[in-house]
Amino acid sequence: LSKDLPAFVGRVRARTDLPIAVGFGVSERRHVEAIGKYADAAAVGSALIDLIDSAPPSERAARAGAFVAALAGTRR
Repeated sequence: LSKDLPAFVGRVRARTDLPIAVGFGVSERRHVEAIGKYADAAAVGSALIDLIDSAPPSERAARAGAFVAALAGTRR
């Protein structure tokens, strides 16, 4: 994650009351925890799609669920 991201989100937040989600490169719990300090949501795309694509069809749902649970931790 860019070191400039918190300041950027702060500038966006100063101009809107809408919830702010941050994405691009989010693939680990530490990313979600960092983003949670200054944004309302972390958006995960490519990492989840890659995981689903690489899993056998019979394991896709379970692996996706485990991945999301690992990212979320206790945050909800």
